[in-house]
Amino acid sequence: VEKLGRSVEASLIIVGDGAERPRLEELAHRLGIAHKVEFEGQIAPDGIPDLLAEADALVLSSRSEGRPNVVLEAMASGLPVIATDIPGVRELVVTKETGLLFPVGDSDRLAACIQTLASNPVLSHALGGNARQFMIERGLTWDNAARKYHRLLIELTNPEKSAASLDK
Repeated sequence: VEKLGRSVEASLIIVGDGAERPRLEELAHRLGIAHKVEFEGQIAPDGIPDLLAEADALVLSSRSEGRPNVVLEAMASGLPVIATDIPGVRELVVTKETGLLFPVGDSDRLAACIQTLASNPVLSHALGGNARQFMIERGLTWDNAARKYHRLLIELTNPEKSAASLDK
């Protein structure tokens, strides 16, 4: 990242496939950064934790999202998140508490966010820890989700049993 006149040694892993991949690969070659960009393609769900464990941060630069699972997964892994300031993300990522947000399409602010985390490992670690704590405090864990789905399934298939009796 050199947008702000300061260089940060960084590499990028792009996960997933789509219509833009060939254009992004060509752009990486044209910019002379292809050796720093890895296109992973689709990753099996059981491979995501290992990929997140190798990362220093998650960057989500989207124009629109619902409630992106990748942000939830990164936060649960204790990764700081740098993401576009859009409604589905804004409810999860709180600037300077659980991550950093930047306006849609603002590549200068995105670069500044990356620079901030790259040059301040204490802040990066704190944001990642806060993100993980956020997930735990709000019950956004797989175990909690499984319990809620189980409770719902029992209620739907056996209405005479109340949710209260399932908590025992």
